[in-house]
Amino acid sequence: MLKTNLVTVELSTQHIIFTPSDAQDFAREGDISAPDLEITVVNTSQRFASFQLALYAQGQRQHTDTQWYQVEPNVCAKKPPGDRTTFFVNLLKAPIPAYDSTVPVTLEILSAELAELAVTETIYVQILRPHKTLRVYLPVQDLSVYPGSRLRIPVLLYNLEPQPREIDLRLKGADLDWFPDGIEQTLVIEAGNSREVSYWCAPAAIPQNLHGMRTITVEATDRDGNSASAGSYLEILPFGQTRFEVPAPQQTIPAQPHRWQTRAETAIFPCSLHNQSNLDQHIELQVEPQAQQPDQAESNNLTLAPGEHTDTTLAIHTNRPWLGWTRTRFFEAIPRLRYIGSGEIITALTPQPASQMLTLKVKPVVPFWVQLLTATVGLLGLWWLWLLSPRAVHTAPVNSVVLLANGDTVVSGSRDQTVRRWQVSRAAWLPDVRRLREIGQLAEPNRPETQFDRAIRVVEQQPANVKRVAVGLDSGEVQLWAIDPPRQLDSFFEKSKLDRVFDVAFTQDSRQLFTGHGSGTVRQWSVDSGQPSVPKKLYLSYPKAMPAAGQPPDRSVSSAITALDVIEPPGQSGLVAIAGQFNRLALWNWETRQAYDIVYEWTDPEADILPVTSRHSYLTSLDVADDAALMATADSVGFITLWDVAVLRDCLNTAKLTPDRATIGEFGNRFFIVDCSSAQIDQWQAGRQGSAIRSVALTDNGCYLASTGDSGRISLWPIAATGERHRASPIGLASFPNTSLNSIDIHLTTDNVVLVATDTPGQQLQVYRKQLNSHGCQ
Repeated sequence: MLKTNLVTVELSTQHIIFTPSDAQDFAREGDISAPDLEITVVNTSQRFASFQLALYAQGQRQHTDTQWYQVEPNVCAKKPPGDRTTFFVNLLKAPIPAYDSTVPVTLEILSAELAELAVTETIYVQILRPHKTLRVYLPVQDLSVYPGSRLRIPVLLYNLEPQPREIDLRLKGADLDWFPDGIEQTLVIEAGNSREVSYWCAPAAIPQNLHGMRTITVEATDRDGNSASAGSYLEILPFGQTRFEVPAPQQTIPAQPHRWQTRAETAIFPCSLHNQSNLDQHIELQVEPQAQQPDQAESNNLTLAPGEHTDTTLAIHTNRPWLGWTRTRFFEAIPRLRYIGSGEIITALTPQPASQMLTLKVKPVVPFWVQLLTATVGLLGLWWLWLLSPRAVHTAPVNSVVLLANGDTVVSGSRDQTVRRWQVSRAAWLPDVRRLREIGQLAEPNRPETQFDRAIRVVEQQPANVKRVAVGLDSGEVQLWAIDPPRQLDSFFEKSKLDRVFDVAFTQDSRQLFTGHGSGTVRQWSVDSGQPSVPKKLYLSYPKAMPAAGQPPDRSVSSAITALDVIEPPGQSGLVAIAGQFNRLALWNWETRQAYDIVYEWTDPEADILPVTSRHSYLTSLDVADDAALMATADSVGFITLWDVAVLRDCLNTAKLTPDRATIGEFGNRFFIVDCSSAQIDQWQAGRQGSAIRSVALTDNGCYLASTGDSGRISLWPIAATGERHRASPIGLASFPNTSLNSIDIHLTTDNVVLVATDTPGQQLQVYRKQLNSHGCQ
């Protein structure tokens, strides 16, 4: 014990026995459960004071950066007179590389408040000889790398000798060509110190670098013959692809032109598969018909080693018709990759392409020259069939159709990752199925990088320019394009998170763009600002239960957004109308950052039991007339609702908004729950047997509404000047039973002709023309 007139110092011991270890500085750092030395400092002065201590070893180099001990706490809080502080000291390594010796260490007590304090004490550290003076340590045990990429493998070396040591380091157990920087290193480590080195593993992207676990070992030797080693596992991850090709995807039955005696035929499609990965694969090659057809297809099961190529065939058995014309049937050939042994699907690899469309043309048994006896009827029938069966251009379902404001052009977006332009013919004599003529894709010619790399979710016209559209992708990116000639103008994307786009909407001046995403987020982008756009956001979530008085709603469940549009009445602030999961209908004032949850209810007086809202309930579509007087919504059980926008805005202005029942959203928006049922003008069941209405569209003046959905019906609803249906039943434009249709758009010409554009079965598009009489709505 050391006493002065300012402090009293108590030591738990003055002799410390320390054995150096290669992992001492890692294992003991931060651990004070068993300190090497406890030092208690008692404040015997008459002032509040804080204390700290320092250790100095005799023979230690000046200004060294090596930390050989740890003190907890570093500096104590100010203590009143008579109070005490205990410091815990852990030795991390030997202060000097002097083994089998005792080193005097000076302990110094310091205080910022007691400048005159100068207390020192000598303790002794007995340094024993380490058990092993050369050690190797791999801090990362489970290593993995994709062929074609680089992996850093850190290695720690410890020299616990009392003199510097030159060490040779060598890596074993892996292919030498995986380490372009070499597998041998020579380095010098100072006495008692450690050093970290790195090996860079870069296996080539070739099938020979098979997927699996490898054992690697790092060996270290010095000039005196001492050695040490450490091992770890290195996993080569799956990479590559399986190329799937059908050289002749179109076959004709019979293959010989004059063969007509047999009715049962088999079409053989040659295929080739090339395993361009580093993984053994069991491939199930299956054929699925695109429609209900009485054909039979054989599947093949193959096993391919990495780099292996094989040719096989797919057989489709069918019966030829006796009479008629050549039938065209479509099949999808799909290779499914599985692990050998377990049979599980391989998710790390994908076939390229994922599938191939097969076309089978089936000729009749009776040659056509025999059917010339009915030439007139046959020719007229064939001509009419050709007229009503245009070629499918899209190769996957169409997700979005937009009829541009001039009524002469249609733009469509599909899951096949293409956006296509179509010319509209308004001729009254043409059948509706032939009103569209494709004029090209929305991609810059001779520039493959402008091709879309994800499925198209939505296409929306820019109001200020009928020759521009916004294209929303599955990745969450929205691209702004000029369509004639095709040219990409801008892109809006938050790369930190892939968030699927479900709808986009512009303000009337096209300066603001709003995007709705599957995460429940609405993003606001500035268009043509000349600067990178950082969006404002609204996060739409669903309250699990109504809150108690004075408590905010619990909005921990996200509400996916399915549709949105902008309401901009003349002379008033704009609102974004948002439709989503849980039958959510919200209005967002992006200028005041206030959001309103509009209570959505079913009011069908003819229904015995109204549907129940659940996580499977959606408002599937939403559209606002350009004059901002009428808004239409549709839901997943087939209801269409018409809303008076003026009454809806008055409801927001006059509703009693209780701040203590509002929620502050994730991005600073305030949410209010508002009952505006008085704004509902009309509501009716439009879907057959409660099937979902997927899309609704209003004309600019709100006088006509078009709808389509899971029932396969395409309907046109005249709207009265009061905002209600002009009549209870719609004008049926077409019906495709057992077919779900995704998108619809509408345009009213100056001569009261309605054009309705929609997707139809077989990845096709169609424009319906309807000449209508005025019904009092203008």
